[in-house]
Amino acid sequence: MINQLTVAQLLSALNRHRFRAFIVWSMVMLAVVAAFLIWPRKFASEGKLYVQLGRVATGISPSAGSSSISVQDTRENEVRSVVEIISSRAVIESVVDEVGAERILASSLDAWLPNVSLPIPDFGGSGDEKIAAEEYQRLKKRELAAKALEDAVTIHAKKKTSVISVYARSTSADLAREIVSSMFHHTRRVHLKIHAVDGSTLFFDEQFVEQENKVVQAVKNLADFRNKYKVLSIAAARENLQQIVNKLDNQVLDAEVEVSQMAKRLESLRKGMASTDKQLAMPTSNMESKAFEDSKHMVFQLETERERLVSTYSSIHPEVTRIDNQLKQVRESLKAMSNGRTESAMTSNPVYEDLKIEMIRTEADYAGAVARLAQLDKKQDSREATLSEMNEAEFHADQLQRDVDIARQELSIYSQRRGEAKAMSIMDKRGISDIVVAQEPTLNVKHISPKGSLILPLGAMLGLLAAIAATLFFERNHLSPTLNESEIEQVLELPVLVTLPRVYSSRNMVN
Repeated sequence: MINQLTVAQLLSALNRHRFRAFIVWSMVMLAVVAAFLIWPRKFASEGKLYVQLGRVATGISPSAGSSSISVQDTRENEVRSVVEIISSRAVIESVVDEVGAERILASSLDAWLPNVSLPIPDFGGSGDEKIAAEEYQRLKKRELAAKALEDAVTIHAKKKTSVISVYARSTSADLAREIVSSMFHHTRRVHLKIHAVDGSTLFFDEQFVEQENKVVQAVKNLADFRNKYKVLSIAAARENLQQIVNKLDNQVLDAEVEVSQMAKRLESLRKGMASTDKQLAMPTSNMESKAFEDSKHMVFQLETERERLVSTYSSIHPEVTRIDNQLKQVRESLKAMSNGRTESAMTSNPVYEDLKIEMIRTEADYAGAVARLAQLDKKQDSREATLSEMNEAEFHADQLQRDVDIARQELSIYSQRRGEAKAMSIMDKRGISDIVVAQEPTLNVKHISPKGSLILPLGAMLGLLAAIAATLFFERNHLSPTLNESEIEQVLELPVLVTLPRVYSSRNMVN
């Protein structure tokens, strides 16, 4: 049995059949070397893309509102999305159309194989739906090339990075680099296309113009309102008016106090006059009347005071009116007096006359104070009515101002979105993407398969095994003769049909 052979016996058999073993080993090695030489070569090219943290990764878009999503989550999703775009059918088919299906499907074995072309019938339905044979052949090649390209391309993105590696294998180094470069180009094109917002520039232009008209109208409404009240700020005007009302309140209070004091003084003067005699007995005669002279002097003073007030105020001013009333009363009293020397022993009581004059003066002051109080009350009522109107106007003005502020704020938002839309449109037209080439596709002139460092040692081992097998085949007559029929059936798991006697030659006996 073979499994009962020792290493010494195997080496001895190899030594006896060394020429035959070498021939078998050489034939196997020649077959392996020939297969290695004619086997189609595969070349590889690798490039890397970097996904920037730009307008797409952060979710910045003219059609987006406030950005409330996590930037980190969006960035990871964007990297995964780019990987899916690279391996998408749209990119694969675009690369096939650009590079050519024939070049992708080409193999070095095509020169060794016969070119057999069979007639292909038309496919599809009838009429316009029928596909011509040439078109069907082109579509079939395109589909096969797309599948071959999918198998030949490896895409990998490491975790916690924004770098994507693209590895492509092909029959030539130039073709592999061209495939990776084409995939980069079409990936950026598709990426820009799916993130573009169609019609955003026109939309935001229209919204900007509409909002600008709203701002103009809101400002016009506010200006018309201010022109109506002749103020720049309703709040400031209301504050000034409030100060005027407060001042009028103080003046009214002072006038009321003055009127009250005048009334009390009049009451006191009336009581004094009632308790004072009008005339007194005089022991002398032919003396000038003192009351008459005092009245004339008072008329002179009042006329002087009136001229001074008329030069400052109008003739209807309360102070001027008060002086006129006093002049009238003093002149009437002066007419009743004698303007010469008297011979009578009875004369007017100077105390009574002084009280009377003081009373006349106080009555005039009281009348002026009452008139001034009435005028202040009227002004106060008017100002309070105006203040109430100003309060309502302030509310309306605030509403108009809010309309202006809101319109300007929305105009600013649309202006910003309009600028972003225009910038994105220009970037899309110029092909500016967030995907940049971190490493250009490499040109590796050394093929990656078949690998001689692996195939040749394996061929040598295979040749050695073939040589050992051949040696054991030639040594088949040296199986152990001690095996009986049952042992042979047990080992071979086959029935023994016939046994032949073993004949030893002289050579075997010598060996």
